[in-house]
Amino acid sequence: MQRNVRKGMKVLVDVAMLLDLAFLVARSLTGFAIHEWLGIGFFVLVIAHNLLNRPWWKTLCRGRWTPLRVVVAVPILLLAGMGVVLLLTIGPLTTALPLRLPSPLDVWTSRSVHAGIACWIYVLAQFHVGTHCGRDLRSWWRSAKNSARLFSAVACLALLALGIYDFVVMGFPVHLAFAYGFTGIAVDAPVAYGVLEVLLAGFPFAFPGALARVLSGRGARSGVGVTER
Repeated sequence: MQRNVRKGMKVLVDVAMLLDLAFLVARSLTGFAIHEWLGIGFFVLVIAHNLLNRPWWKTLCRGRWTPLRVVVAVPILLLAGMGVVLLLTIGPLTTALPLRLPSPLDVWTSRSVHAGIACWIYVLAQFHVGTHCGRDLRSWWRSAKNSARLFSAVACLALLALGIYDFVVMGFPVHLAFAYGFTGIAVDAPVAYGVLEVLLAGFPFAFPGALARVLSGRGARSGVGVTER
């Protein structure tokens, strides 16, 4: 019973993190004040996420590093490092919150680094989500009917095409290159539509994450602690 409750809490926190991150990326739809409060909420969710997954961290330095373990662990470690860097950019940009974190960066540098790191975090987070989805993908593919396989393949190709289009049009490449620019979502667009576009722009990275999970896990053991994340 306790295990099911813990698993349910993990799912709720993960979904909340993904939606919160999508709203953060769609800053032009929320405004600066809401964006800052959503950022605080995101870091609270990150803390909760890691507390729920603390057994995984305890096993990080144990066992051998299989390809599957690398696929799962490396994006997580990169996300942790980028999260620390992101905190250094918040102070000069804060306008709505009473607390300003100290930062060695000026406003312009903070803006460029903040936007770039945030988009890299979003890309890696989507890849990480994909590794979760890929956990059972191989077994499903083996047991699925040919019609279901065909439908899923066509759907994935369509989502990839739409996702790549949104990814480019919304200005993600500009941010990933740390060249500050504005997203392509119109400010007067419905918030739900904008967030859906952001989520769709992440699919081209979630799909490779799922595929990497499947390919790296073929004929190999998962390694210590990998499947708990």
